[in-house]
Amino acid sequence: MPFTFLKQAFDQMVGNTKVERLTWRQPQIVDRGLISGVSLAMDHSGRGLLLWGLNGELRLMPMRPSQGAGIGNFPVGPGDRSVTVLSDKGLGVALWIEDDPSGSRITGSPFKAASPSFSPSTIYQGEGQIQHLQAAIDRRGSALVVWCVERSGTWEILAQSYDARKARWDEQPVHLGKSTEHALIPRLAMNCRGRALVAWELQEASFEGFVVSHYWTSEHLWSDSPVQGVPVFGHELELTMDNRGDALAVWVARPHGQPARLETARYRTADSVWEKTGVLASGPNVSRVQLRGTEDGRAWLLWLQQESNGSPRIMAKHYVARAWQASAERVDSDKGQAKATVIGCTEGAPPGILFVQQGAQGDAIQFRSWGEQLGPTVTIGHCSNDSISEPQLAMSPTGAIALWRQGEGKGSGLVMAKGL
Repeated sequence: MPFTFLKQAFDQMVGNTKVERLTWRQPQIVDRGLISGVSLAMDHSGRGLLLWGLNGELRLMPMRPSQGAGIGNFPVGPGDRSVTVLSDKGLGVALWIEDDPSGSRITGSPFKAASPSFSPSTIYQGEGQIQHLQAAIDRRGSALVVWCVERSGTWEILAQSYDARKARWDEQPVHLGKSTEHALIPRLAMNCRGRALVAWELQEASFEGFVVSHYWTSEHLWSDSPVQGVPVFGHELELTMDNRGDALAVWVARPHGQPARLETARYRTADSVWEKTGVLASGPNVSRVQLRGTEDGRAWLLWLQQESNGSPRIMAKHYVARAWQASAERVDSDKGQAKATVIGCTEGAPPGILFVQQGAQGDAIQFRSWGEQLGPTVTIGHCSNDSISEPQLAMSPTGAIALWRQGEGKGSGLVMAKGL
């Protein structure tokens, strides 16, 4: 135990130093055109995979922990709206959606970051529109996939699992809960041991709030039926889970005629109890909530807050030792208007924040490390003519990759910058 503690402390110290001293390389254009459905993931060695759609065709770019440019990109086949997840050791699963007049299909493939090649399998095919596709992976490379299907005004949530030890997908997806006439937005959280839960907001005559379906990876077993979580009907629900199976949830409550509230609750897996709800912030407009966590139970939270007058502000709070930071910190500055933001998070290194700020000279893409406190703002890219949008950030103990969209329509570009 003492050796483990010392190693973790050393790894954290090295990670803090590395991220705070990132040197960002000159941004480079990865692709141009009608780009959509971009996903990005990295392992602990800095190896990564980038997937995106271009005119209905899926393209792939492997990435390596080097100072050079990307290796180049390759066509995969028809597809769009990709999702990519990677374990710390470089075991991954890639997913994408193919739409045609008769319905939609989800294709998935395991891969290794060291030599990414795909062996695609159809994991779902049916009528209706696929929404909210998401995935998570454990340390062995086994994965869970969750999505929602909308058919003629009814919504249902489905889940599928990939067993890395047997190198195969489940034969059929599992239906989580009942179909409803209200739109459903599932949220998946999974830890490195494969314990997971999926939560979604539900509004019924007998219950308003979010319900939870639990998953036990050793038995490949889901809850017989969803169980009630917190009896508050919220919006923008976000989840994270630590290595014990305890979960942390945040959401926005918007009571009629009252200020919006950013609320939180913690789930204790030992006694299957959701603790008392707490309020983290309130104001006329609270939105764009993002929550990321690590296996040791720490978490980082971003949200956009706008008062009655003035521009929206990016606010941040840190969760450690089962307590939230007392006061929120502002991420952006008064020199421009905040447009978009994203957290990059990994084990063994402090997170980072990538955000877009619109100023007098145009849009700028900026980075801040987030260790014990927020680091200085570093401008990675700037554009005076085109808008910058859809930032993505992947982190590893060896560096980071920032990704964003520049421009609109056929002339837009997918832009990448490496932090080493």
